[in-house]
Amino acid sequence: MSDELVKSGVTAFAPPPSPTYRYVISCKADQICISLEDQKSKKQWRTGYLTENAYLTSPNRIGNAVMTDYVSVFVEALDYLVETSSDCRIVNHSELITEKTRRKLTSVDDSLQLELSVKINVRQSTWAAKFVFDLDPISLERIDVLEAKFRDMEDELTAAKKLIEEEKSRKMVYLEACSKNVEKLNVAGQLLWDPIETDEFELSDDGSEVRFLVAGWYTMSLMVFLTPQAEGANIELQKNGKRLESSAVPYNCARNASASIGWNAHFNSNDKISVIATSSPQRVGADITVARIGN
Repeated sequence: MSDELVKSGVTAFAPPPSPTYRYVISCKADQICISLEDQKSKKQWRTGYLTENAYLTSPNRIGNAVMTDYVSVFVEALDYLVETSSDCRIVNHSELITEKTRRKLTSVDDSLQLELSVKINVRQSTWAAKFVFDLDPISLERIDVLEAKFRDMEDELTAAKKLIEEEKSRKMVYLEACSKNVEKLNVAGQLLWDPIETDEFELSDDGSEVRFLVAGWYTMSLMVFLTPQAEGANIELQKNGKRLESSAVPYNCARNASASIGWNAHFNSNDKISVIATSSPQRVGADITVARIGN
């Protein structure tokens, strides 16, 4: 194996007040090294790089297994029944039941003995295997302790960034827009919208289309107002130039008229909506409300 393989995580061997540990398993040149760091005191222990003969015996050797297979087995044993947060903290530490975990840590003077118990399944055969490692203490300089604390700060910063992103995803995505009340619409019959100030939507250059910048399911409510018309009109709500829904405005030569459309649809980022009025109606204005449903 020419490249170094490194796996890391956090683990615990008993409920509080027992400590929690950051573990690192690395292997290179067919040798493996396991290190543990007390997350509170920053004390560290490690095995040094071991050949197979140092931890494999006839009862625990897995047929045809390679080094990466054993690394996966050890990681699974250290992670078993452990739930971690994004800042590498164990969130269910108080719920751990020592008898059910697949690992045991014993203090021997200043050293530690790590036992990992796993169930091996090969060709419909199952047996329990135990791997034992002796970890010696590492003498840490002040700079090493500072580096360990800095690593914890990096984990906390990563977790904070993740929380911020999750909070952004839960942000209310909402738009209220009004169209310009013009004497006459353009040739295409498009309603032109007043400028909007939001990070989730933007207008096309000519103001005829509202572009979605955040994907999701949306509910929309459109109300179009018209002055007395010489003939009826039809209002059409479009998505990317294709009709979503339409509403007929009844002929009414004496009184103001209106038409409304309500619609729910999924929009991807950069999808656009527009409103078209046919039959060249005069003095047309509109309000539209758009809100994202859920996250």
